[in-house]
Amino acid sequence: MKNNYNKEKNRGKKHVPQKPVAGKDKKKEGLLSVLFNTRSILLCLGGLLIIFICYKQNRSYNWVWSMLNSNWETIMKNPKATKDQRYEMKIGFLYSYCNYVKQNTPEDAIILFPDPEKIQEMEKKYNYHIDKRLTNKMELTYFVYPRKVLMNCEKETSPLYGKQTHVAIINGYGYENVNYPVDPKPDFNLLKIVTE
Repeated sequence: MKNNYNKEKNRGKKHVPQKPVAGKDKKKEGLLSVLFNTRSILLCLGGLLIIFICYKQNRSYNWVWSMLNSNWETIMKNPKATKDQRYEMKIGFLYSYCNYVKQNTPEDAIILFPDPEKIQEMEKKYNYHIDKRLTNKMELTYFVYPRKVLMNCEKETSPLYGKQTHVAIINGYGYENVNYPVDPKPDFNLLKIVTE
């Protein structure tokens, strides 16, 4: 209805387009882009300020920065190191031992690891530090996957107990699980179970 009214009102009149005033639209466009950019910059600065305040108030996220920093330092000090060498530098003996286990066992192996308590007792007895992660089943499983990890303390609970194919020797503990005599007995080893 409104369109019909406008048509009747303007009937017989020529439509003359208005000429744009030179520079007026460009001025608006330039002002809008500056305001938009200024607003974007202020929003970004505000967001960064909020992140900085949260970072300073919550100390539990400092590990991310320290981890990134130490990883970067390791890469810069050893630019030609392979991935395995970098992991060994970063993670230490745990990676070396688990890598040794992976290279010397088939993928379907079931590996019996010693009791965590026994390893910690030996550590106290000999005043010798070993990586605590060697007593953590989840960490071991992560590094030797797809092989299955079985802890000696799971005799009663695990259906895999008795099906182990290899025995991991850590800090001299684990030789009692091997069904044949071993001599010499190094502190760290990996032995295959002999099936009869």
